[in-house]
Amino acid sequence: MRIRYFVVSSVLAICLTSSDGSEPKGRIAISDKLRQAISRVHAKAEVIERKDVSVRNCDPVPESPGLIRADFNGDGLTDYAALLRIRGTEKQVLEENKTWTLVEVRLVVFLGQRGGEFTNVELERLSEVIPILTVIEIQRPGPIREYAEIEHEKRKVIQIEKMSIMRIGCGRSAVVFTWDDSWKRFRMITVSD
Repeated sequence: MRIRYFVVSSVLAICLTSSDGSEPKGRIAISDKLRQAISRVHAKAEVIERKDVSVRNCDPVPESPGLIRADFNGDGLTDYAALLRIRGTEKQVLEENKTWTLVEVRLVVFLGQRGGEFTNVELERLSEVIPILTVIEIQRPGPIREYAEIEHEKRKVIQIEKMSIMRIGCGRSAVVFTWDDSWKRFRMITVSD
């Protein structure tokens, strides 16, 4: 039993560290061309970093909670997904006798093009409290279970074909954005509420 466990865990470790087109662990460097593409989304956009995220609600906070890299549309080029905080959009909101600071956050995919340029696709605009309660991570290909709206409803299993983006609302919900070849756009799948 112990040998079988060792072999399985070793194979799993090798699979998890093999080159599959996804981002390396750790912080991702932002190239000049990606920085220019981000500024085209909004002049005051900045990538959400660990210091921006609520450690209390999102523990453990990913090393790069606002920027991931993979080939999301299957064209062989490097793409990025970014959670962008828009500076200057902060506003105070009073709710349940407490004042909260909200900020606009956008989830944007930057599809790599030949020549190193990017085409941006905005997936969501969110109003987030500060510190931020949302992070993104890679969703690897394979089966996922779609969230069932009705408590006793059977959850549909969906096969993800490409590297995808999981947006996690810490302690709240999670959705996966995956590229659909037939629609030539991203499809959103709710996986938890």
